[in-house]
Amino acid sequence: MHVKRLPSDVIVVIMQYLSARDLAALSETCTSVYDLVSEFGWSLHARQNSPPSFSLSKSLMSWAPYAQVRKYDLFVCIHRSKAGNAPGIVFEGAYTTSQRLQAHRDITTMASVEDGGMDQTVYVGFADGALERITLPLSEPRKQGGTAVFMNLSSAEPVPEFLDLDSRGWSTHLSARSSTPYAVFGTSSADPLSVHDIHPSGLSPSPSAILTSGTADERPKQSAVYGIAGAPPTSPWGHSDQIIVSGWYDGPVRVHDLRSSKRAYSSDPCCPAPLLPVLSMFDPWLFEPNYSVSCGGGASSYIAAGTARHSVVALWDVRNPSAGWSVHAPGNDPSPVYSVVLESSRLFGATQSRPFVLDFGPDVKEDTYPSLKLNHRDEEGLKKRDKTGIGFYVTRYDHSR
Repeated sequence: MHVKRLPSDVIVVIMQYLSARDLAALSETCTSVYDLVSEFGWSLHARQNSPPSFSLSKSLMSWAPYAQVRKYDLFVCIHRSKAGNAPGIVFEGAYTTSQRLQAHRDITTMASVEDGGMDQTVYVGFADGALERITLPLSEPRKQGGTAVFMNLSSAEPVPEFLDLDSRGWSTHLSARSSTPYAVFGTSSADPLSVHDIHPSGLSPSPSAILTSGTADERPKQSAVYGIAGAPPTSPWGHSDQIIVSGWYDGPVRVHDLRSSKRAYSSDPCCPAPLLPVLSMFDPWLFEPNYSVSCGGGASSYIAAGTARHSVVALWDVRNPSAGWSVHAPGNDPSPVYSVVLESSRLFGATQSRPFVLDFGPDVKEDTYPSLKLNHRDEEGLKKRDKTGIGFYVTRYDHSR
């Protein structure tokens, strides 16, 4: 029997068991059924499936049944996304209210209004009673890639070259001393560390080497590279431009030697076989992402890494990498160490709160650095002076278990 031949009250009873998607499909069968769904279907569905929200209960009562169902379906999608049963919610864009209203005013409410199916109109209410109507621009496809820009400044008329990284770029390293100069790019991708040769004609668009993580027996992990550095000319590895030190998001600091023959298996004949690290180090007590790396220090044999939390700097001597140690920057800020630079016996670093210097030299005196004029609150933020009174107390610990 065709649905049109069923009595109206039977169709209404059937509507109690239909989802919003089914009701929408049913309403498209014919005009008479559309009228039944509009009059009874949406209101039945709204009563049976109202969202468990006290703040919405009174507001929804003033809405048309169809509008209530649309609101409820959005509510369900959000919660299913959190439960992992549907694609997650992604950031689409940020929008600014008018200059006249945005300064020092709190937004207390927002509501979308019917605008012919465009879903672009929003009313914004402010604490002072002002109301503003905003028409959101059409969303553009999200761009996942990154772009590297290369310029030869020795040219009379430098022309920028653009390299599509196919993923978000985080760090770069340029080696101009090598017989074949190259640039290294750290990204967020399946191959997060790649080397591109620099020829007289410009930057090669294809990588000459892919630097991977792990060993020959294990599959590389998806990660990102936030810090890249080269080895100093006087390092224990010798005067070589073929050493690349990198700080990875998955925890370790990895050292690659472009002269090494240790490579991972590659099923793609068009790409170079990934080069495996010759050395890997990490802080076993704070396995956090690395935001920055630097090489140098005593005998040019140290590697320093600024980690993602608690303002910790990890250090290793490449002559004995298993005996590494870490130190909290003065103040024990909860932030990452965004930058580290090793220079002679000193390490310069920066957190979200302050720059700092760690000096390991034997001849540090009170007049080595300018005195700091601090009030009591600033002094508390830096904890306390060390025993010498020259600097501030820092927490240090060894990596050995």
